[in-house]
Parts: sequence; structure tokens; C-alpha cells
Amino acid sequence: MNKKSLIFFSIIIFIGIFLRLFKISAQNVWIDEYISGIYANESNIFKVFLSSFVNDVHPPLFYIFTHFVVKLFGNSEFTLRFISVLFGIINIFIVYKIARSFFSEEIAFITLI
Repeated sequence: MNKKSLIFFSIIIFIGIFLRLFKISAQNVWIDEYISGIYANESNIFKVFLSSFVNDVHPPLFYIFTHFVVKLFGNSEFTLRFISVLFGIINIFIVYKIARSFFSEEIAFITLI
């Protein structure tokens, strides 16, 4: 990756981060975030796993990550949305790497846009 590509890639990353964080707490909690908060506020990791595994069709790993974030930073709209934001930012890198491995660097940049 040359210097021009690195600058363009950095700009895309910063735009992606900005768009994911811009007004992240502007709206009230949605029902799925509320349910994530219920599971995340269980007293221990086993209860998070058990309650999400029994009561939800989704795998419990997301709720376990959310549990740790809520325990570290408190219960707020931002913390309930943080794991989704983090995975969205990581997804930018993954999509770029996959597109670059299958196609060219130019196509990988187009997929980021």
C-alpha cells in the first residue's frame, strides 16, 4: 500500500468511525437494545449465557460482550450500542481485506465507499 492509498484508507476509516459514533445516543433505546440490556445486566456471566441461550434465537456471545462493557462503563445508551459500533468498525477492515484478496486494491477501496 503506497502513501496515497494509506491516506485514502485512513480517511475512509475515520469517516466510518465518525458515522458510527455521530449522535449515537440521540435516539432512545430500541427494543432489541433493551433486551440486550436485560441480558447484559445479569449478575454473572453464566446467567447471561443461560438466559440469552434459553430465551433468544441469537448466539449468546454478543450478550456476553455487552455484559462486560456494561459492567466496565455502566448502563447507558452508549454502552448498549458500543459492541455493535465496535464490530461495525472492525467490519470495515475485514471487508477491505476480503475484497483486496479476491480482487484488486482499487476494488477494495470501492467496497469501502
